[in-house]
Amino acid sequence: MKKPIILIIINTLLIFSRLFSMQSADVIRDYLNLSLSDIINILIKNQTSDINLLNFLDLILIKSIQESNIKILKYMIKDLKLDIDKLYYDFTPLMIASLEGSDEIVEKLLEWGANPNVQNSLGDTALIYAVQNRDSLITALLLKNKKVDKNLQNKEDKIALAYATSFPEIKYLFNYYKCNK
Repeated sequence: MKKPIILIIINTLLIFSRLFSMQSADVIRDYLNLSLSDIINILIKNQTSDINLLNFLDLILIKSIQESNIKILKYMIKDLKLDIDKLYYDFTPLMIASLEGSDEIVEKLLEWGANPNVQNSLGDTALIYAVQNRDSLITALLLKNKKVDKNLQNKEDKIALAYATSFPEIKYLFNYYKCNK
């Protein structure tokens, strides 16, 4: 299949998937039988004005986090150099992974240099989301990170520990990492 035809098909499928609230990447991948990295490369090499490439890449990044697809996530962050700390729809990749409960993705993002202190428009951080979700493993991963600031306040003037007081196992982690840092 020639590249212009692929672009027309991808563009048509993007419009179709938006009309029917379907996941764009899934529709395109299923129809063309291409890998996500193939689709991404085609779109990048053939940027056209009628495809919102950045929005599409944002959606693929989010989808790769939700599906715990480390291979695609690594490709997008390491090879395509997408900003690991950018707010995508008001959430960093680290926040999304915290909300999704994906400890493996949280661990990789921290390993790749994600900043755990980025705050969104509500002032929330990945740590606040992990605590609110009562996720002990992700909370521990974030607390043992040397860069994490446990005292960042959100717009409600609360720090992560304020949310942790309701959950004894999470509060214990704050005490443990306070003594062992």
